[in-house]
Amino acid sequence: MDTLDRSRGALGVTSIAFAVGFAIHNADHVRRGFDEVRDGVIAGGTLVAMMAAVMLTLVVLRHRAAPAACAVIGATIAVGVSILRRNDYSLAIDWA
Repeated sequence: MDTLDRSRGALGVTSIAFAVGFAIHNADHVRRGFDEVRDGVIAGGTLVAMMAAVMLTLVVLRHRAAPAACAVIGATIAVGVSILRRNDYSLAIDWA
């Protein structure tokens, strides 16, 4: 197995882990109800879902841009979640 095959395999495994975690996270939102979720979180979650769909599609298709897309989209999601959750967990400075 060459390096490219191993890296594609690792990307596939981490993409599956991301998809499972994302599904569990959203199932928890559904379980608790959306009454307690702020509008910004719903809008951000919708944007994350769209970006995740693009990212996972590129991985499944084994597109050559998949690794770069995963890096950029993953970092964007991490920063966005940190900003949106700042009031809940104090992970980021106050941007308001």
